[in-house]
Amino acid sequence: MRKNYFLYLLLFLSINSFAQCWSKISAGLDYTIAVKTDGTLWAWGSNYSGQLGIGTNTAQSNPVQIGTANNWSQISAGRYHSLAIKTDGTLWAWGYNGHGELGDGTIVNKNIPTQIGTSSNWKQVKCGGKHTIALKTNGTLWAWGVGEALGNGTNVLINIPTQIGNLNNWSTISAGYIHSCAIKSDGTLWTWGGNYSGQLGDGTTTNKNIPTKIGTATNWSKVEAGGNFTISIKTNNTLWSWGGNNDGQLGDGTTYNKNSPIQIGTATNWNKLSAKTYYVLATKTNGTLWAWGDNTYGKLGDGTIIDKNIPTQIGSGTTWSEVSAGEEHSISLKTDSLLWSWGNNSSGELGDSTLINKNIPTAINCPTLSINDFGETELIIYPNPTKDFINLQSIFEIKNENYEVYDLLGKKVTTKINNNQINVSELSKGIYLLKIQIDNKTLETKFIKQ
Repeated sequence: MRKNYFLYLLLFLSINSFAQCWSKISAGLDYTIAVKTDGTLWAWGSNYSGQLGIGTNTAQSNPVQIGTANNWSQISAGRYHSLAIKTDGTLWAWGYNGHGELGDGTIVNKNIPTQIGTSSNWKQVKCGGKHTIALKTNGTLWAWGVGEALGNGTNVLINIPTQIGNLNNWSTISAGYIHSCAIKSDGTLWTWGGNYSGQLGDGTTTNKNIPTKIGTATNWSKVEAGGNFTISIKTNNTLWSWGGNNDGQLGDGTTYNKNSPIQIGTATNWNKLSAKTYYVLATKTNGTLWAWGDNTYGKLGDGTIIDKNIPTQIGSGTTWSEVSAGEEHSISLKTDSLLWSWGNNSSGELGDSTLINKNIPTAINCPTLSINDFGETELIIYPNPTKDFINLQSIFEIKNENYEVYDLLGKKVTTKINNNQINVSELSKGIYLLKIQIDNKTLETKFIKQ
């Protein structure tokens, strides 16, 4: 009976490794960062510039927790750098910093989250190619890094957050590779930066280094800056795009560039958008998922690697809620907080523990590392998944005789513990159950041996 109990328990845990635990997502060049529903921050994929924020420059093919904080609120993954805001309004950055895009006053890379200044009123942040833009809760616009996409009238490197203009009515922002976009509280749309493909939408291909108003419309609602194009939604839920279109990323059925906004189709139920490089992910108000543009590595998710120049529905699901386009991979959330990914996986950016590309959405397991799995003061285990060791952290003493490890068949397996570190290097690959006796109660969790 004991054997069957553990077998059923482990099977349950295995099935629920695809648990409903994610709340925010952001895909970078070849890596991903995400926030769980408990407020903890996670990352996986390429890490050569420290963009995962885990204290090393080693790539990860599974979600790995960044630090132990559980108050992360907003995140943005760029090409090589990452920014995030905590619930207390503080701003944090890590990754590549050669152009001052982290904003810490240096041009030195950071591989752990580093607080930027002392302000506690940051509201929104977006990472571009070599720059970062952000909003404060008072509606002011800020930027740092290098290039015309800063919007400060110059092309000079700035390595600390610098206010752009003196207005306080900015409401939403987006940063592309070399251009930026923003919407004001009055519904007007503004763009600036590189414009070689008409991505600013002002009817020209002339670069602008200060925010420039696009047309006279006052009903813009959402905007996304892609690699060389821009896509936006109006308050009536219609879809508009402009700029480069060599891969059909504008979605108008052609591959010709446009230098002013054009409406895409006649649908009036577009909801969420994400654009990167040369493709778009979007959802409609009915919860369906759509994609178009470049389809290298299958990042559109339609089961092919063929480009699409019109919005194409991905599957038949009606519970998609959030989307984030990376350079060559895609991630999305459903309303049940389950995370899905597809596209290129050469650096483990899909987070499914493999390096195999996927051309359809694939569910990603919910890791068990979070400090809130047992309560912050009781137990932390890391890393998970692991290859060699599991570290245990607790305010209570963990004695050697107070822990047990079981395999999928409920058989107790032999492991060694030393200074709160369990050696699992000799275990076969698979899922195991760890039981620990702490403070007169038994805590149970699973871990994955790679």
